[in-house]
Amino acid sequence: SINAGHHKFVFLLKEPLYYVSVSRTGESDIQIRDQLLYLHNQILSVLTSVQLTRIFEQRVNFDLRRLLGGTEVFLDSLSTLFHNDHSFMLSGLQCLRMSRITRDQAGEILSDGRVKNLLYAMVVADGKLATLLRPRKHSLHPSDLHLLFNMLTGSTTFHTAESWTPLCLPKFNPKGFLHAYICYIEKGVSIVVISTDKSNFFEISEWKTKIVEAMQKKVVLQYIKDAAEKSYMVEDIQVPSLLHFMYKSKVHVQFTTPGLSGMYTNDLDKKRLFRMYQHLHDRMHHKSRPLKLYYVNSEKEAMLGWVSYSV
Repeated sequence: SINAGHHKFVFLLKEPLYYVSVSRTGESDIQIRDQLLYLHNQILSVLTSVQLTRIFEQRVNFDLRRLLGGTEVFLDSLSTLFHNDHSFMLSGLQCLRMSRITRDQAGEILSDGRVKNLLYAMVVADGKLATLLRPRKHSLHPSDLHLLFNMLTGSTTFHTAESWTPLCLPKFNPKGFLHAYICYIEKGVSIVVISTDKSNFFEISEWKTKIVEAMQKKVVLQYIKDAAEKSYMVEDIQVPSLLHFMYKSKVHVQFTTPGLSGMYTNDLDKKRLFRMYQHLHDRMHHKSRPLKLYYVNSEKEAMLGWVSYSV
């Protein structure tokens, strides 16, 4: 990286592509490189690593924009999420807060009568995972799910009709395509199915109809929709003087954080809080000198970071 005045230049080489970021946000080199890597993986989700390498072997000066036309919206959306979504910094998933009974019911409905060649099936609400059906020995990497969720929220293209699109999940397999079925069954609530069979669309579509009918019959869909429309606040925790918090379970690769309230409802303090969390996380997980406990006192609040190896 290069520092020039208030600006930081960070580079990432992922042959045959070079990435560069120019920022003045105060983020660390590692945090910015992680963001550049996400942008690289977003490109791989459209073009596999094999295709990308082959293209530039044939034409070194090839203009990649010709093949990325229409996907700029997802790169823009991802760049925006870096500055208001903690998922990327924490390498974790924010699951939808809902009752265990409702989540179990949704999982049972998904697992009933599933189609052939189905790899993953999930219900996503407001960009959060409600339930996931997967093979016992094949979990999805959080970064692959982040790219998938970015597709759902980054464009309104998928909101109006059933979609069937080839998709590369770089952590799962950077060399090949899977096929994603996406359908919004309620406002903000979607069913996503990942299949290995490119001819599975109609079979999955019929299965989706049965899933929606079962969810409506058991009122599961309404519960999911209600949960997505209202996030919990720090006041619900009833801890005196607590202004905000984040908690990540390393075992489950999931995190939870309340909605912003009180002094963090204006844009300036929202951004300030986000940067403070970034600084705290970087300081505690620094490669050369990681910390288990870190306390910092500012003009408006005191922040405590704690790494517990038991959860």
